[in-house]
Amino acid sequence: MPPLDESIIFYRDWTGPEGEAVYSDLLEDCKLRKELNWGALLAVILPAQASARADPYEILKNSGLSSSDLIPISAETPLTVERDGWLTFIINEAVISPNSPSRDSQLYYDALKRTAESLTGDPRHRIPLQSIPLIWFADNNGAFRVTVFYPADN
Repeated sequence: MPPLDESIIFYRDWTGPEGEAVYSDLLEDCKLRKELNWGALLAVILPAQASARADPYEILKNSGLSSSDLIPISAETPLTVERDGWLTFIINEAVISPNSPSRDSQLYYDALKRTAESLTGDPRHRIPLQSIPLIWFADNNGAFRVTVFYPADN
């Protein structure tokens, strides 16, 4: 067992809605919002409910939105909404998608897709294509509590 003292550094520990200011030499360009911290809480108003398992870039594209429309949510963030829709949250994480503006993300997607196709017929080893975009979300464990207040109708 490693010693559990100050000599051990845990890189993915508790974090607030602003996320962690760490650098990833492999996936930095694949974040939803590159200029924001890893794990930052983001929100968007979507015209329809979205699947939690769908490609975020595909959802944004189909909604006429882009990753720049994802609003960073820090503690006590006032949000004025200009249209009806679904208030939707996502974590600023790497997304591996052919719809990403990141060339790295597109290349990683193509490599995983080719690997998935080469595994066809082997039920013990498979990569479902629909799971590729959120593959880096798979190791996330935790939750944010969000309280929404809205003014009463007059």
